Amino acid sequence: MRAPRSRSALFLMELVLAIGLLAVTAAVCIELFARAHRLSRQSEALSRALIVADSAAEGYKATGGELDALAELLSGSVQGDRLYVYYGADWNTRPTPDPEGYTLLIESQAHPRLNAAYIRVADATSRELYSLTVKHFEEAVS
Repeated sequence: MRAPRSRSALFLMELVLAIGLLAVTAAVCIELFARAHRLSRQSEALSRALIVADSAAEGYKATGGELDALAELLSGSVQGDRLYVYYGADWNTRPTPDPEGYTLLIESQAHPRLNAAYIRVADATSRELYSLTVKHFEEAVS
């Protein structure tokens, strides 16, 4: 005949299973929280990029497509027919590119009586966050 099993062995097995289940549940929750945090940061970056691009478009129209005047307004630098504005991770302007920041690029294309610009906001890895095209029509002087 066999000796009866101890109740403590059954209790320990149940305890180990409960701890394992809690560990798996905690791992899943941590993954979900990390994903939610990442999506929140991406959403914030997209929102800021939209605001920066819209502000640049309004500035482009207000300056009549003059990149030098727009560079002064946005604290950027003009290189040929392009205007660069660099932002840090906190979205404050910087004089040089930030390894964790963002870049606003405005490419101007002048046509007779029509100024057009392609505005692009990208992150530090050059991944485009937001872009738009703005056109400014110059009225004829009579």
